[in-house]
Amino acid sequence: MIDPQKIHRLARWLHLRRVRLLPGLLQRWNYFLTGCDLPGSVRIGRGVRFQHHGAGVIVHPRTVIGDDVMIHPQVVIGQNVRHREPVDLDEIVIGEGAQLGAGAKIIASGRLEIGARADVGANAVVLESVPPGCTVVGVPARVVRSAG
Repeated sequence: MIDPQKIHRLARWLHLRRVRLLPGLLQRWNYFLTGCDLPGSVRIGRGVRFQHHGAGVIVHPRTVIGDDVMIHPQVVIGQNVRHREPVDLDEIVIGEGAQLGAGAKIIASGRLEIGARADVGANAVVLESVPPGCTVVGVPARVVRSAG
């Protein structure tokens, strides 16, 4: 099976060099091969793991994923910009060591941050930032365990 990050690295390299057509084509090719929609503009840290080769994972173009993050299948990371113009600073930041459970939905309406070593439960719908080290579950997600 193909690792979606390998194709993403090439798309990212081309994106940073302002190549126009190829990063988008590589994104679609990646989705066709792996089922993972990973735009070239997404910044991915070291040691990020996509379980089951990123099956069904969709990531918003203005997302920053920290080091050692575990992303399970069917995770959606997106922006809700229906009522306003998007701002370049509206990034979704996944902190280092975070874990996103299967089917989790992270829907930002502006800047949203998942703190370092935070856990997002399976099928949780995150609408607000999550503090570092916390565990959130439910629809909408709520903190069930705080860090220390």
